[in-house]
Amino acid sequence: MQAHDERVLYLAIPEIAVIRVLSAELERGLVVALGTDETVRDARRQCAELDNVMFIVATPDDIPWRSGFFSRVIDPRGDWPDPEKVAREVARVSAPVA
Repeated sequence: MQAHDERVLYLAIPEIAVIRVLSAELERGLVVALGTDETVRDARRQCAELDNVMFIVATPDDIPWRSGFFSRVIDPRGDWPDPEKVAREVARVSAPVA
């Protein structure tokens, strides 16, 4: 998989500027970020024109995505209440390394 095809998951919504830069770099890729209802609504409003970005109401210990989908997972926060459960979910949704 080339960099422009990557499927990136953020476990929390980062700064919108970061999302915009990554969206532009991923020509055929996808950026997904998890957040609360309020942060997701705000991010969707700010990034409405970006076709390859999705914001999902979810927590990193229960990621609503199929197994093995994401080529990269980024944790901008890193202080989750149950880090072992988050690690299991990250492992589940991460694509196997070739």
